[in-house]
Amino acid sequence: MVQIDRLLVFALLLLPTYPAYAAPQADADKLTAGIMAFANKPEHRQIVAATAVEAFKTFQQCDSGKAGPAAKPLVFSMFGPLIVDANSNLASGLIKESVVVTGCGKQKVENILTLSDKGQLKSIAGLPGTSKADPLLAKDSKQYAYMGAVRKIGQCKDIRIIDTRYEDYEGPPNPKAKSQSEGGRPWRETWTLNACGTLVDTVIHYIPDETGTVIQSATQ
Repeated sequence: MVQIDRLLVFALLLLPTYPAYAAPQADADKLTAGIMAFANKPEHRQIVAATAVEAFKTFQQCDSGKAGPAAKPLVFSMFGPLIVDANSNLASGLIKESVVVTGCGKQKVENILTLSDKGQLKSIAGLPGTSKADPLLAKDSKQYAYMGAVRKIGQCKDIRIIDTRYEDYEGPPNPKAKSQSEGGRPWRETWTLNACGTLVDTVIHYIPDETGTVIQSATQ
């Protein structure tokens, strides 16, 4: 079942934390091949598609949805440390896969997180859209999205994040930044919230520095 609040899924990720993962170059090709073998298993593709459709139906308030085929080659992000066993199963770590779902005249990118938790695989819905924020940064961003939209939200308690859009970089690389997933470059995104039927766009700015990533937000 899809979580009622997308970002509740990150409670599963706090211990341990899953940073963006880059394997040593000597192991990168082997690891990527192993992840691809796991990700392309028919049973895994069915689970990912079903989770994506359920997320779409829940958060887009649509009674139908159809998942498109996975991109070729399959596009995914890896968080680690990652281990794939001899049977091409994910034994440790987390991967994020993007699926395009259509229904009710809408088309959205749903991002499905699959992690190995005490030997059990779990696939759960992450943020929708094209946000570049990793799972931990996305968790921290939620409150800023709400803060940026608070004037338009009012007393509404039924608030859903229904889309995110990466917009552009806002500066040069910063080799001193703690996070180098984007080369330390600051960037801008737009997050769309559905607050009791009112759509509210919040602009979020990410500024990597030596200690982490500064998050700033404002309503459009």
